[in-house]
Amino acid sequence: MAEEDKSTDDTFVHDTCNRFQYNELYKLCIPEIDLDPREDLKSNLTGFLTIFVNHTINNFNDNLIFLQREIKSGKLDAETKLMYDKCSESFGMGYTKLQESMHILLTQPGTNVYDLPTMSVDKRISVCFDDFEDDPIPPEWQSRYKTSWNLVSLILGTSNLIKCNREASCIP
Repeated sequence: MAEEDKSTDDTFVHDTCNRFQYNELYKLCIPEIDLDPREDLKSNLTGFLTIFVNHTINNFNDNLIFLQREIKSGKLDAETKLMYDKCSESFGMGYTKLQESMHILLTQPGTNVYDLPTMSVDKRISVCFDDFEDDPIPPEWQSRYKTSWNLVSLILGTSNLIKCNREASCIP
């Protein structure tokens, strides 16, 4: 890639990531984009969305492995085990929706982003976090969940940028 093209892409990355309302998302956006080797995806919003969906799939897979390992460990009290079971189910459904979305992004260019299955992933995983409302959330899971939530937020924010050119949802 020519140096001028790389500079243009870097400007686009920074300008786009700056549009996210929350500092946490900005801090996650640039590293997520920088880590991805696919330079052709770094110059447009649909490319960003593809990167974020791909990275979120990997994150969800890691979390599913973590949850299953913890559930099978025999170290959890009954209530935490039940909550981890629910989280595993929620993340499993979210993982499937993310994979479906990735397939659509790669095979059906121009699809309305609001029709992607990713648009329901945040609702699925929020159920997991809500289940812990009266109990302390195990610190390792809280950290993992927060990263997952932020990645999903990047997907939703990028979808909104594509659809209506703003990070907040397009409500008439």
